[in-house]
Amino acid sequence: MRVNNSPWLHKFKYEREAKILTGSHYTDVCILGGGISGMSTAYMLLKHTDKKVTLIEGDLVAHGATGHNAGYVIAEFEKPFKDIVKEYGLHTAREGKREIDEAWGTFFHMREVLGMQPIHKIDGPQSFADLEYFKEILQDKYLKYGKIENKVYLDKDSSWVGEIESNYLEHIQLVDRDIIKKMVGNDGKYLDDYKAIMIEDMTVANSAIFTEELAKFCLRNFPDRFEIFEKSFVSSIRLLQDGNVILDSVSGTCLADKVVLCTNGFENFDIFGPLNSEIDKSFHHEVSGLIGYMMASFIKTDTPINRGGIFYGKGYGGIKVPFQSGGYTYYTTRKYDYDIHSGELLAIGGPEVKLHDRRIYRRDHDFDENIYHELELFQKEVLGVSEAPVFKWHGLMGYTKSGIRIVGQDKRFLDLYYNLGCNGIGILPSIAGAKRIAQLIQGKKFEPSIFDPK
Repeated sequence: MRVNNSPWLHKFKYEREAKILTGSHYTDVCILGGGISGMSTAYMLLKHTDKKVTLIEGDLVAHGATGHNAGYVIAEFEKPFKDIVKEYGLHTAREGKREIDEAWGTFFHMREVLGMQPIHKIDGPQSFADLEYFKEILQDKYLKYGKIENKVYLDKDSSWVGEIESNYLEHIQLVDRDIIKKMVGNDGKYLDDYKAIMIEDMTVANSAIFTEELAKFCLRNFPDRFEIFEKSFVSSIRLLQDGNVILDSVSGTCLADKVVLCTNGFENFDIFGPLNSEIDKSFHHEVSGLIGYMMASFIKTDTPINRGGIFYGKGYGGIKVPFQSGGYTYYTTRKYDYDIHSGELLAIGGPEVKLHDRRIYRRDHDFDENIYHELELFQKEVLGVSEAPVFKWHGLMGYTKSGIRIVGQDKRFLDLYYNLGCNGIGILPSIAGAKRIAQLIQGKKFEPSIFDPK
């Protein structure tokens, strides 16, 4: 059996003894799920309300998708913005994008409060080998802001120049092919496919360590109002007529006024409404899954830097419903200490496998070595890195059917809230969702949103 060896958990120092839910426990708000979504929600509730908060995690904090990603942080959706506009209207769509954009400042402030090393936005080149997808991205950017604010570069000798609409072309810098190659990567044979580059704000972060630091901060600063129960699998949630909620685990019960599901949508538990009637588990039906595969190679250098980018290959048309991905590869680099060495860690991913049964994923399941052979080939041919990988890992990503995170109050059961669906790029959306949940529980009224549960 192969080891699911995440470099972020390799650096993770778990210093707390896992506290298991036993007996009966009461709280104002119970959060189910101990990833970045759940811990950010707990932090926001503790900071902005006087509520007593309890978080229940079936495994250990940050050991799910939060600890099994590539650390790519970006304020975006994986659903084409034009489709969001078509469904919700331009104003509502732009408000949703603004909410995600504002999470940058929230994320940086939270790291400052935690005393973590400052990070900042950096330029992330997105390279395009598919003309139609490049045009779709240009259209999306124009819809979001009424103009294209990103720096965009296009091979001046490419046939693409004549295919781009003039109102987009005026925002694009036409440059020599050699400049495109230099920006994309080394002089590998695959680079001729990539004709255009768009610079996007991004950064890289270890979301597992960030989440654990949040846990320690909240336990230290709110000892009378916050508890974490780990290794406490919840088997059922019961929504009672009197406004209370009961969560049952193997060895204990939690009674709460409200419950917030901060999960990836792949839980194997039952949820019941008043009078013990089983309700439609819409959060299950709304989520499908992809297993994302990643690897990382250690590069010896005296000047490691944070950087990252995405390559959209030929034929890539975005992630569709039902979600089928492929044809794109992403990477991040950062300073990383490994055993006695210190240098730069290049993490690369992209290949994904659809999960047909949401209840069978195991982090220790066997994987196809051809997936990692594909990544090694791309790493060598495009990025010019031939070092052998020292880490190989995979993580389960929950994709909502709408392609947008579900954040808000259930329409029928008002004590039930959601902040779920990572959709592949979930770090900033999780934090934005946490802020929204805290405001909702404070009593703030919102306009209809793209994030509202259906």
